[in-house]
Amino acid sequence: MNKMSLEDFIKKGLEKSEGIRKEADIEIEGYGPISFIRPTEDNLLEYLDAQANAIKMNKNEEIIGTDYKLLINASKEFIYFSCPFLQNPELHKAWGIKDPLDAPVKAFGVENLAGIAKKIKETFGDGKKTKEKLKN
Repeated sequence: MNKMSLEDFIKKGLEKSEGIRKEADIEIEGYGPISFIRPTEDNLLEYLDAQANAIKMNKNEEIIGTDYKLLINASKEFIYFSCPFLQNPELHKAWGIKDPLDAPVKAFGVENLAGIAKKIKETFGDGKKTKEKLKN
């Protein structure tokens, strides 16, 4: 087996990143398709961690409760960093938003955030590969 050169290594990395979906239009009820960008690995990991911590299970691995506040806060941050529209200062000014992370709530309503975050996660990959890599 030949040792990989730096040039080959660079080429392999570029090929890998070219095959990753970086932007997608996701259908949002009441709006239609909205452009979202691929979440960073950090954003995805924070969301997945909060999602896992929000669900309380007993010894038999049955769900016994959900911390909706934790889940919604994680969802709104995940949505915010995945949607360039929500990061726009003009939008914040027009909507009277002081905390930028309130933009997803204002746009979509608190009751819809978990579902939208799930759509983003599924569109760009659900994090299973990331979790598997971390386990190994």
